[in-house]
Amino acid sequence: MKNKAYSILLLGLLSMLFAEIFSGASQLWFFTLWGWFVTLPLYMMHIVFLFFLAYRTKKVSITQLYLFGMIFGLYEAFITKVLWLGYFNETGPTWGTFLGLAINEFPMLVFFWHPIFSFILPILAYEIITKKQIISHLQILKRSRMKNVYIGLVLLGIPSFIVNGNAFNIISANGALIGTLFLIWLVYALLKKKPLQISHLKSIRVSIWVLGLILLYGISYKFLLPERIPDTIMPYLSVFAFYLIAILLLKRTKKSEIEEVDLDSDCYQLKDLMIFSSVILILINIFVFIPDIANGILFISYLGYFTVGVVLFINTVIKSIFPKKTSVLTESGI
Repeated sequence: MKNKAYSILLLGLLSMLFAEIFSGASQLWFFTLWGWFVTLPLYMMHIVFLFFLAYRTKKVSITQLYLFGMIFGLYEAFITKVLWLGYFNETGPTWGTFLGLAINEFPMLVFFWHPIFSFILPILAYEIITKKQIISHLQILKRSRMKNVYIGLVLLGIPSFIVNGNAFNIISANGALIGTLFLIWLVYALLKKKPLQISHLKSIRVSIWVLGLILLYGISYKFLLPERIPDTIMPYLSVFAFYLIAILLLKRTKKSEIEEVDLDSDCYQLKDLMIFSSVILILINIFVFIPDIANGILFISYLGYFTVGVVLFINTVIKSIFPKKTSVLTESGI
């Protein structure tokens, strides 16, 4: 029981790292009650519950996890209201709205950030840490030159998000990353470097997680920035439409293999994750002193992620409806 609790916490912390720390949205969150009792539980409950659904329905391919990640990202409507009224530090949606949805924020968060950073990458990182991979993830976890290029571009862009979100404060930027990595290491150490295989997390008490999510959504919708609650029906209809799209596409996809195998030697390893973290840390300490260049990289990275998100969504729709069609992203496992 204790190992399962720590393993769930580890997965939640990984989601927190990739989603909140890498975006610069959370700074020294571990020094706040909000971080421990709202933000971390939000990510932990979503990733564990949605992975539970994915594993139980045998829908664990990367394409299928992407669709579950879209469902994950839609929390930004009812909880934060960002999908309707833009980021917290903005006066409104950057590019306006269409059918009640923020034109800039919605694709970035629902088509890219949450499916990739909040859901897929933490799951893959957990598999690397446990040295056990779901067999249908073999292709995406294998090293390749093209993947190294993608990773390199991400490693260049992420530090710009972190320093910008931390207002170029060197202590806050370093502390946010180092502190979260330390917590991940601490939980890993408490597990004696043997966290449960990700498939073992399927045996959760579903009623508790459902109740937790209902409370999270209900309380946050009512009391978190209530002035952002839409007063027309269209924003709600649009969000529910994307819930329906994701669910219908998941239903259309075939079941995938859920067998777990040992992590191959030609796959990315824990040492690679440590190297990636070190590169991000080094770049943070460079970018804080060159804010103009860092903001330029941030702008280019944001547009790049936005574009990739739209392409991924279109690609996922095509692959779900026409599964035999080849995709330009097949080599990367998407």
